[in-house]
Amino acid sequence: MHEVFIQSGLDMIFQLEQQCRQKWCPWVRERGVISQAVYQATCDYIVAQSRGKTKHFDYGCGIYYKNKTNDPVLKTYDYLAYFSPVITNTFLEGRIVINRQDPSHPDKTYQNEINELLHEYGHWKSLIDWCIETNPVLTDDAALQTKSGYSHKIAEKYKDAENYDEYFINESRTIYMEEVYACKYALMTIDKLPISNVEKMVIAQYVKTRSIETLALYAKSIEKLLELEHKEKQK
Repeated sequence: MHEVFIQSGLDMIFQLEQQCRQKWCPWVRERGVISQAVYQATCDYIVAQSRGKTKHFDYGCGIYYKNKTNDPVLKTYDYLAYFSPVITNTFLEGRIVINRQDPSHPDKTYQNEINELLHEYGHWKSLIDWCIETNPVLTDDAALQTKSGYSHKIAEKYKDAENYDEYFINESRTIYMEEVYACKYALMTIDKLPISNVEKMVIAQYVKTRSIETLALYAKSIEKLLELEHKEKQK
């Protein structure tokens, strides 16, 4: 049954990518290497678009480059990148953290890091869109959600590293839909980047491929959850 979840997510991504192809000239050859200038343009766009004001609070998002020696989350969970919101005095701060051995230079390629930036920005965009629609009053214990319904407090009871596999299984349905939204926002954002159509197509193809891999990974957790639920029914 997890195939139903992944197919719904893939359908959305394929539709978006096809719209992109038609808009950016489908005859453009899909090749090229993304330069540092394109990467910087993506960073500048994300930071510029991540700042704003709602009825009750201001918000902004920054990009940070860290590694296992100076970031406890990377040290504990070995992520390639992650996003986290922090509330401080009615200011909602978003933090996109990129895992680099050398913070001044990417471990792999700029194309790979653009994908990670766009995906994590997708989580931030999903959160901010929900906040703009609902105008929550920010407090230290505010139960923020995203457009998918994901709450950033959902993982608090699974704080210990040894409980994290349990978190991904038990909350797999909600987590999966949150990943779908992040993938969707990532593709939608490409069209707005101040880069050429050729560069947009190169990035879109890569982001689509990585999105499929991401959704397939999270769909496996749904499959494990269904197996556990089936065993419970048989008791």
